[in-house]
Amino acid sequence: AAAFGRRAAEAYAAGSTVVLADPGRRRGDFFEALRGELGRLGVEPLPCLDPIPAPSPEHAFDWVSAEVRTASSLFCQAPFELVLRPSPALPALPPPAARAPP
Repeated sequence: AAAFGRRAAEAYAAGSTVVLADPGRRRGDFFEALRGELGRLGVEPLPCLDPIPAPSPEHAFDWVSAEVRTASSLFCQAPFELVLRPSPALPALPPPAARAPP
């Protein structure tokens, strides 16, 4: 989740629209890494990080095993979607290959 949050921040900082849907299992780790990486990259202003609840339709559980249903009910209780649209004022970062290592 943390690595995914960092990659989402990099994509946003590079000027991409980032669209994600997540079951919310490690939501805190994702947002902590996303905010940290946006800060490290100097992104100002920060995008709106207001996830929208996105419960899975009941029929989706017809396609998964009983084990997955059980794990989902125990660990994925806050599914969400989030769309980060780049700000017109945000200068895009150069491609990763052109950046100096940290």
